[in-house]
Amino acid sequence: MNKNVDVLVVGGGPAGLTAAFELRQLGVESVLVAERESLAGGIPRHSHHPGYGLRDLHRFMSGPKYAKHLTNRAQDSGVEVLTNTSVTDWVDQFTVNITSKAGRNSITAKSIILATGARERPRSARLIPGNRIRGIYTTGELQQAVYENELAIGSRAVILGAEHVSFSALMTLSHAGVSTRLMVTEFEKYQTFSAFKLGADLRFRVPLLTKSKVISIEGKQRVEAVVIRDAQGKETRIECDVVVTTGDWIADSELAQRGEVICDFGTTGPQVNQRLQTSVPHVFAAGNVLHPVTTADAASLDGVNAAQGVVAFLAGEHSKGLELCVDLAGPFAWISPQRIVPGAQLPPRGCFYMWPTKFVSRAKVEVWQGEIPIFKEVLNLIPNRPAELNASWISRVDPANGVIQIKLG
Repeated sequence: MNKNVDVLVVGGGPAGLTAAFELRQLGVESVLVAERESLAGGIPRHSHHPGYGLRDLHRFMSGPKYAKHLTNRAQDSGVEVLTNTSVTDWVDQFTVNITSKAGRNSITAKSIILATGARERPRSARLIPGNRIRGIYTTGELQQAVYENELAIGSRAVILGAEHVSFSALMTLSHAGVSTRLMVTEFEKYQTFSAFKLGADLRFRVPLLTKSKVISIEGKQRVEAVVIRDAQGKETRIECDVVVTTGDWIADSELAQRGEVICDFGTTGPQVNQRLQTSVPHVFAAGNVLHPVTTADAASLDGVNAAQGVVAFLAGEHSKGLELCVDLAGPFAWISPQRIVPGAQLPPRGCFYMWPTKFVSRAKVEVWQGEIPIFKEVLNLIPNRPAELNASWISRVDPANGVIQIKLG
């Protein structure tokens, strides 16, 4: 059976739920959210610590309360939310196949928003040697095991990573009664906010080993130890029964790729312009599928912009036209958005996200078009944490001058 809607939103996390709610507020009649999990809300459902909702809702909430609020708000506005529903493939540009408890069906939409999010790479994708044994988790797997299923985790843990999500894993382990022996990062210092690190030091007193990496995980049935190599090549064996691999994000972009949406090599998600419009004119994207990974409230605000872009598209106010590419030089892995429509609105939150690959204090970031400098901003660059480049310079772009380049001065 085929279902017809005005807009289909694929993914029921903060970006998808906010986009759906905003579409209804803007007068779109039929909006459907397809969410593969049993409950909508995305990653915040499993993150029981506070800190959600500050930028989008102007509230201070726990993850589950934030997820529930966004879900209820969308449904109360008239959005249809289908859970346990996976969008598996494209029938054509406007129709997708879905699989749910009701079987296999299809949905046809005038416009589609991809809000499929991002995931952490597991141990296997990081090429860390060892047997397939119990006790190895990503942060998401750990949080679901602890908060959703109340499983016994272990007693002594090592965390791979020292970014925002690593400290979330630390709090989850503490909630589960697991003592964290060590955090390990390949960088020279932590990559989270100083306040997070200070709070963790005061509460948990977990040592941080820098310029080091886990080179193997030992154990036959479950984790018994990890072997760590530091910058001088010295190897140390640390006994533990839990390993949490945090960060190292990759966009959930398989559906986009199947739909022949052009994806970015750096983000691994869809390329978009500042309207969050992909290479397929009626397909938009929002949230951490575009920039893995930003905070939930930043992803939510993406949803607002995506909804506005969809409404303008449905009204015939814009279609694919002239776009200029944004190229990066210097210590950056990616930028989002990757393209600019001259004269169009600013991207979400009025900034471009860039992913630094090394620490640079007071970096002079310059924007050039051809041989013409059009903007300069001083930023502190921190790996594993998006830098936000002010986007006000878009108004100075000359459509005739070609590619934009962003580099360090």
